[in-house]
Amino acid sequence: GACGGTGPGCGLFDSSEPATCQTCIKASCCSESSACGLDADCVALESCVELCHGDAACIASCKTEIPDGASLFDPLVACESANCPACE
Repeated sequence: GACGGTGPGCGLFDSSEPATCQTCIKASCCSESSACGLDADCVALESCVELCHGDAACIASCKTEIPDGASLFDPLVACESANCPACE
């Protein structure tokens, strides 16, 4: 179904993500993505984490720097991990 996110894809997207990942987020994690995309702290945290390329210490540092973003970011990551293996 349609989702209330802004922009072309349901909230927040990194254009470097594969199309299969973006499609999956639209289908399975749209509410989480939209919620994050509307919250400045979540967007900032997501941008920080993207630059980490999966490095756990870097991600932890981002969460320390932008703690208010985690409440919306963590559910999005959990949803992607559970439903969208193309996003890994």
